[in-house]
Amino acid sequence: MCIGVPGQIRAIDGNQAKVDVCGIQRDVDLTLVGQL
Repeated sequence: MCIGVPGQIRAIDGNQAKVDVCGIQRDVDLTLVGQL
């Protein structure tokens, strides 16, 4: 697992961001990230 390793943000669309983490593309909800 690559938890805690910064990913590369590929695209941001509103509250959704596409992030590459360890070669895996994930969709991240920025509203959840903002609550941390």
